[in-house]
Amino acid sequence: ADPKLFVALSKSHYHLKDFENSSKYSQKAINLYNKQGGDIDAYVIRGDSLMMLGLTEQSIKYYTAAIQLDPDNQQIVTKLKSAKRIQSETSRLRKLIVEHMNQRDYQSAINYCTEGLLIDKTCMKLMAEMHYNRSKAYQYIAKTVVKSTTNNTSGNSNDFIDTLKKALQDAGSAIYYDRSMLEAIYLKVELLQLLNRHEEAVNELEQTLQLENVGKNNEEVNSKLTQAKMLLKRSLRTDLYTLLGIEKGSLATNEEIKKAYKKSALKWHPDRHAASNELMKKEAEQKFKLIQNGFELLSDPMKRKLYDQGYDVDEIEE
Repeated sequence: ADPKLFVALSKSHYHLKDFENSSKYSQKAINLYNKQGGDIDAYVIRGDSLMMLGLTEQSIKYYTAAIQLDPDNQQIVTKLKSAKRIQSETSRLRKLIVEHMNQRDYQSAINYCTEGLLIDKTCMKLMAEMHYNRSKAYQYIAKTVVKSTTNNTSGNSNDFIDTLKKALQDAGSAIYYDRSMLEAIYLKVELLQLLNRHEEAVNELEQTLQLENVGKNNEEVNSKLTQAKMLLKRSLRTDLYTLLGIEKGSLATNEEIKKAYKKSALKWHPDRHAASNELMKKEAEQKFKLIQNGFELLSDPMKRKLYDQGYDVDEIEE
């Protein structure tokens, strides 16, 4: 086989942004050239491909090999210097991001991720990695907002939503730079679900099954799709906890459910609306009936368990 053909194939795939195949064909060319003597183009395109795959340390090895064949080639010298700078900066920031995430200093982690996005905007894998890490940091901040809101401290629901939206934007950017990054796809799905955008979450997973590197029979993605469809179905149901005025939702105790039921039933009891107009009377009757039925279901341990798992009321009563 002619190694020049593999170099040409590698360059073609590189221009098509298919860096995996570009790397593969350039390595085939190098293997053949090793038997005949080296070739600068093969080493350079291999180094370029590895850079795009985020494998900077490996790319340095191939740029170094190319320079050994042509020490005065300033273009390759520049590539090598750039790769070493990127490797050094990436290594430094990765360490800092992990360190601050572990310390729960999420804002500092976000700042380092933002700095990381400036290292090399042409490296798709690196851009995806930094956007993903920043998305995770925003997600953790959103969780701390929820805790502070629950504890009646400074947090509020608007902060929670705004932070989740920032996380979602970064997760989407990570997928843009690396469509095959399943961690980013799962994170995006989780964020969409937290924002009650369940239909979009289902669509994202269905599209993921169409990806060449995933396939329709991928067990993990299909499992998450089943869960997402269940959450979508649950989101379209009448929320019995909200109906009864139970703020804790499925975390409420039986006593809390009874207390909330008595309060809601008293509020909507038809006798309290006897003097109202016909429209108001009818609304009170319907609401009172729904509250009674909801309380009856949530008072039954088995039925409540099924309801919390996402089953419809009609399915439970069958």
